[in-house]
Amino acid sequence: MIGWVGLVIPHLTRMLLDEPVSNLDFGNQARVIAHIGNLVKTLRKTVVMTTHFPDHSFLPGCNVLLLYPDGSHREGKGRDIVTEQAIHNLYRIENRIVDIPEYEKRLCIPLE
Repeated sequence: MIGWVGLVIPHLTRMLLDEPVSNLDFGNQARVIAHIGNLVKTLRKTVVMTTHFPDHSFLPGCNVLLLYPDGSHREGKGRDIVTEQAIHNLYRIENRIVDIPEYEKRLCIPLE
């Protein structure tokens, strides 16, 4: 199946991925996310991905659609709209969003 997917990808302009890293270990999650980033950057693919992991929204150039339990939504750049308050409203959990400038990373840390 992996080989077949590799043959199809060059012909696709858009891909829809439903939680592509769920149930993967830490290392494979990082590799899959990096590969998705490469598809977007080097092959100019559009990737629409569902995720429940806030850190994915902080990837460079990432546009995000937040779907709230009350049916409302918000969209924009992940670094702009995924805030501590937004995470609290979505998941009802206290959290902190921290920047690690030396690695150009932003992380969401649950406090509960």
